[in-house]
Amino acid sequence: MTAMQSNIEDMAVPFTPEGPQPLLREIPAGEAYPVHALGPLQAAVEAVQAMTLAPVAIPAQSALAVASLAVQGFADVETLGGPRPLSLYALTIARSGERKSACDAPLMSGLRAFERERHEAQSGEVKRWRDRHELWRAQRESIVASVKGKAGKSGRRRRKRRRTLRRWARNPPRRPTLTAP
Repeated sequence: MTAMQSNIEDMAVPFTPEGPQPLLREIPAGEAYPVHALGPLQAAVEAVQAMTLAPVAIPAQSALAVASLAVQGFADVETLGGPRPLSLYALTIARSGERKSACDAPLMSGLRAFERERHEAQSGEVKRWRDRHELWRAQRESIVASVKGKAGKSGRRRRKRRRTLRRWARNPPRRPTLTAP
């Protein structure tokens, strides 16, 4: 045996079997959620947490997501690609039964009520727009038919009808801006 082989054998550590190891390690408990940092949302979070008995992080995240949803229409963020909606994307990872939906429901109730109220208020506006749009479309089709039907008539009348059609096509009734589904 050479001196090098002898040195290698002297340095070898004997193998000691340890037995089976768990596939997943135990997850240590995290730090307490800083609910005090939520400012005016703290009271709502604590009320929902007391009502649902969910871990405080779940209603806290729900409250932040709902607050973001409520105000995202008021501002955009400027990026290199232009303005983008100022939004917060939230994902709750929790076991089934940890009260995720139970935390969302009371926090979303105000927004849902606002959506219903806006929907009812806007339904009349949408109906009036549909009526105006139907009338506009019927009048446009009448002008198109008159241009097509009188194609052989004098060029001056035909040009006048075409100008009328172009002017009519540029001014359809403006669709209402909706704020609720």
